[in-house]
Amino acid sequence: MVTNQPRLTQSIAHRLTQLAQLQGDLAEFEAQYALSSREFYPRYARGEMGDDMDFIEWAATLEMIANLNQQAALVTIHPTLTLPW
Repeated sequence: MVTNQPRLTQSIAHRLTQLAQLQGDLAEFEAQYALSSREFYPRYARGEMGDDMDFIEWAATLEMIANLNQQAALVTIHPTLTLPW
């Protein structure tokens, strides 16, 4: 199977940039609320944090990071896989 290696490499680089930006966003939330993401998310999921827009964005940021990590795992497990992104 032939892969489009330059496209795959570019896509991975793009996702690493996204990941770095999202991790920076997490650091801002954690500093602003003096709460780690590890502590925040379970409380948010249980409805203990309320519906403040910051909390919704914080949770979405964590979910985007999880999604990017899953995509990276796919590439690591199946390096010859041609992905749609």
